Amino acid sequence: MNTKSLLIKGAIVAGSLSLLGGLGATMATSASAAVQPVMGTQQFVTHSNQHADTTSALPGGVYGNIFNWDGSPVWAWDNSTFKFSVTPENLADGSNYRVTVEVVGSFHGFADPVYGTQLDSTGPVHGVIYYDVIASQGPNGTLLPPTEPGGTTGPSLEQMINQLFGGTVTQSVTGAYDFSY
Repeated sequence: MNTKSLLIKGAIVAGSLSLLGGLGATMATSASAAVQPVMGTQQFVTHSNQHADTTSALPGGVYGNIFNWDGSPVWAWDNSTFKFSVTPENLADGSNYRVTVEVVGSFHGFADPVYGTQLDSTGPVHGVIYYDVIASQGPNGTLLPPTEPGGTTGPSLEQMINQLFGGTVTQSVTGAYDFSY
């Protein structure tokens, strides 16, 4: 058995594999530089304690002087997590987004949200609401804090969406929603 011949053949095979590995890495680098990733749905999460839950029904009643920043009567305080799922839509400039907001948490109510009468209530809250958003920049998760302030001055869902898009939202249209308490 000629060991020198085996060593030479082994060196040729190892050299060929090394060359192929280097060529494969070069091809992978070139391919990744040429193909840009497609932006799919992105998700962002924030939380708010004592978040004002408002109603548009009966501005009188037992709401007293508790109104949100926009004048909507507050009927309950929520402890909720908000998950924003942002999907780009088909505009040429890429500025249209579908934003789905899932809200999960609990509420402590002091008024009936429909009739405005006094009603002490507590329980879970779960809901989904959709928005069509036009913004000049895409979403940036670093602009949405992990915890939003609560109370009557805490941000609305629309304000949270505007934060997420760096204050560049020019239009936000509320679509269908479904909440259960």
